[in-house]
Amino acid sequence: MIELPQPNFPASSVANPAASGTIHFFTTSDGYRIAYRQWMAHSADRRGCFVLCHGIQSHSGWYTQLGTSLAQAGYNVVFPDRRGSGLGDLQRGHAVHADRLVSDVWQLLAELRRKRPEPLGPLFIAGLSWGAKIALATHLKWQHRLETEFNCRGLALLYPGLVPQIKPNPIQLIVLKGLRAANILQRPISIPLSDPALFTRMPQWQNWIARDPLALHQVTSGFLLSGLALDRIIRNQIGQLSGPVCVHLATQDAIIDNSRTRDLLAKATRAQLSIQEFSDAHTLEFSPLASQHHQALIDWMQRNSAD
Repeated sequence: MIELPQPNFPASSVANPAASGTIHFFTTSDGYRIAYRQWMAHSADRRGCFVLCHGIQSHSGWYTQLGTSLAQAGYNVVFPDRRGSGLGDLQRGHAVHADRLVSDVWQLLAELRRKRPEPLGPLFIAGLSWGAKIALATHLKWQHRLETEFNCRGLALLYPGLVPQIKPNPIQLIVLKGLRAANILQRPISIPLSDPALFTRMPQWQNWIARDPLALHQVTSGFLLSGLALDRIIRNQIGQLSGPVCVHLATQDAIIDNSRTRDLLAKATRAQLSIQEFSDAHTLEFSPLASQHHQALIDWMQRNSAD
């Protein structure tokens, strides 16, 4: 198992990031073996389950503070490494199509239900950064079944990558469409997020990101095309979104276009939006405001967990 480097922080600066959760695996319907980290609440304190989707470059190991905080608040936290990311060592950075990414989340939920006899819910699904595309598309596709079969109580979109500032230009989009027409899905393409300062202003975390052996630095043309397909699903169906939706935005985000993100979410007229801003860079996990971000999320979950 690859060990992640641990930053050396003053005790008062951030929560202890060493509690990395327990690592499990499950196999999807197409035979891919996906790793996920799990933080378990004490059974007597258990309030529900929280399943997350991570960003384009990151993996579940970036979010140990969040997993620990939510478990201490009474939520079982399940955080899969997206196929080809994190501990996934096959087909790095690749996805064959958007439906596959969405199906992976649904199959994880089915696996969790199979392994544990008690109900998962109240269930919350979340997406961080690029992972918000997967979480939102999953919610849009299976919203009714998530509510009826898993007692899903809400969707959290955390510094969501729904409308990025950094995206393919028109020429690159033409090239991608040409690759799709030619069925060239495995061409490697560098992720344009090589500067850790895009994620955090804290030098300790910038160094940690730079040394992370599990971070992705390339994806495939198939993965980017899958992302564009997720965008289409969201644009076409955002008006169908309903129920509680928690949104956390970083006001100094150099990756996400917060204004256009708000405009997109404003089209979800049936949803109960709760939008909160935090004055820092993109990845709120790597911020002095991380504990405030966590507590605001926990408060929202508790409000929507009550029967």
